[in-house]
Amino acid sequence: MTATDNVDPAEIAKFSELAHRWWDPDSEFAPLHQINPLRLNWIDSQAVLKGKRVVDIGCGGGILTDSMARRGATVVGADLSRKALRVAQLHALEAGTQNVEYREISAEALAAEEPAGFDVVTCMEMLEHVPDQASIVRACAQLVKPGGWVFFSTINRNPKSFLFAIVGAEYVLDLLPRGTHEYLKFIKPSELAGWCRMAGLQLEQTRGMEYNPFTRRYWMSTDTSVNYGRGQAPVMFPEVKAVLFDLDGTLIDSAPDPGAAADKMRTDRGLPSLPYELYRPMAGAGARGMLGVAFGMKPDHPDFADMREEFFRNYERCMTERTYVFEGVAQLIASLVQHDVAWGVVTNKSMRFAAPLTKGMPLFASARAVVGGDSTPHAKPHPAPLFEAARRWA
Repeated sequence: MTATDNVDPAEIAKFSELAHRWWDPDSEFAPLHQINPLRLNWIDSQAVLKGKRVVDIGCGGGILTDSMARRGATVVGADLSRKALRVAQLHALEAGTQNVEYREISAEALAAEEPAGFDVVTCMEMLEHVPDQASIVRACAQLVKPGGWVFFSTINRNPKSFLFAIVGAEYVLDLLPRGTHEYLKFIKPSELAGWCRMAGLQLEQTRGMEYNPFTRRYWMSTDTSVNYGRGQAPVMFPEVKAVLFDLDGTLIDSAPDPGAAADKMRTDRGLPSLPYELYRPMAGAGARGMLGVAFGMKPDHPDFADMREEFFRNYERCMTERTYVFEGVAQLIASLVQHDVAWGVVTNKSMRFAAPLTKGMPLFASARAVVGGDSTPHAKPHPAPLFEAARRWA
């Protein structure tokens, strides 16, 4: 576990303290043992586990992990509680469970290590215990192969779930230790659905789980008001073979660097620096806009050509210093690459700048074409740059 992992240390400590009791069916983990056959059968009925490669995110002591391996899957259990993982490993040895491996690794780190590496991804009763829940959803989407399955289960956030999952389960029936759950970390189905859509997952099935305290029986149902699970599949792109993006203002915010290049021209001449807010509205106008802000200079000024070239040289030296990728873009590009959808850039920025800019930013390493405003005789909105990108792909 590192300082950058998406983890609440208090949650890890809480479950680590109880690690030695994971496999005691009469312990605090009794509910997990009781619901495990239900969730196992649900997953197997949708994804058919036999012969599949599976990862169980937030596996804890391995209750679900072990049972999926016994259904014929090759399973990796991932968790950040070292004590729980040791218990899981010991149980696998004692029970003779084959084809199961346990790793102390975060979902995000595993996704970076093995993108599209698993037929099935499970993340059960774990999302409500992490700080950044959307990040886990994105990681799960990155881990699954095209055509695979991702399964989540968590707890709804509403007055009924507070009454049942916290007051009832923790304080009245003593099904769980007090403090197991925090109400504000519960997740509405609409929230989970939104994170899934952003991650490129489409809903296949939603199931609820109910409990009768008198008969002590759990069962699957259509009631998602308290406990619920979602079966997701990666969004497929059967018709879309390639996507082209504009560059500035679409994938990246490149406005700060032209402003800095123009402002350096002012300070080189002993003039005071201007606030960035003055440059930003004119970033789309290129050198004309920047020189207009910095010096009040228009294109018909006799020194405009020389000043423009000086601006260009300054910009070339700093073009990636302040430019940044917009939030969500990296995940979008990763999803396209994962689904083997070609992508590229068509911009009206000259290749003098578009080429080094895209080469200098890791995001564009997987771009199959970068077409600039001077790559063809006509710039956008003329279709010539689009045809040029298609020609390069072909």
